[in-house]
Amino acid sequence: MKLVRYSDEEREHYGISMNNKITCLPRLAKRMNEELPELLEDFITLGTRGVETAERLLEQASSQVNEVTFLAPIASPPKIVCLGLNYSARELH
Repeated sequence: MKLVRYSDEEREHYGISMNNKITCLPRLAKRMNEELPELLEDFITLGTRGVETAERLLEQASSQVNEVTFLAPIASPPKIVCLGLNYSARELH
C-alpha cells in the first residue's frame, strides 16, 4: 500500500496504490459517509488516525481510478536544505 498524489482529467487527488490500481481516498470516504481531507498534506497530518481510517475504507473499496498522471508526493515542501559541501574542490575541476 502506497500513498500517491496524482491528477486525472478533473483535478489533483490523492489515494492508495495497490496492485497497480489507485483508489481515491477522499472520494471513497465521501461515498462511505466518512470524512478525509482533500489534500495529501492534510491527510499526512492526521497520522495513525488517518491511516486507520484509510485501511478501514479500503476493506470495503470496490472502485479504482484509471488513467492518471503521477505528481510529486508533496506539492509545496516547506523547506529544502542543501549543502554545497557534497563535493571536494578537486572533484569540480
